[in-house]
Amino acid sequence: MNHDYYFNIAQNEAKTSNCLRRHIGAVIVKDGIIIGKGANKVLSHLTPCSESGGCIRDMLNFPRGKGYDVCDSVHAEINAIRSVTKVMLKNSNMYIVGYETSTGEIVEKLNCCEKCKESIVDSGIALVYIKQDINQYIEVYVKNWEYKVDKKFHINE
Repeated sequence: MNHDYYFNIAQNEAKTSNCLRRHIGAVIVKDGIIIGKGANKVLSHLTPCSESGGCIRDMLNFPRGKGYDVCDSVHAEINAIRSVTKVMLKNSNMYIVGYETSTGEIVEKLNCCEKCKESIVDSGIALVYIKQDINQYIEVYVKNWEYKVDKKFHINE
């Protein structure tokens, strides 16, 4: 399997993001065929932050990974999942790449938020590949994500 090929497509999808903080792209692949794509974007009926005065999470000084409840963006993972029927998602793979909008550098140690992990687990996706830096990625077996009552995900080793 050519992981670089799918990461490059996820990278191109990330370029369609309208988020001011990070551009994230996700691609869903099944049996070597791309079946879905998504980027982190504001819902189509809402005004993007770039046109409404700036990022609310930045204005409120939320650190990375916090304050998603005040943001109007939908994450790339969820947008990709929404673009595919539930039947097609079963046993598929997802590739995720993120870039800092300020520097264009890959988001190091990128991971999925709790809401995205929940959606991925529920979708039937089997494997998630997440780009960690220019030369590395992590491979997550979704069956090893364990959803806890306290709403925290853990990877079973």
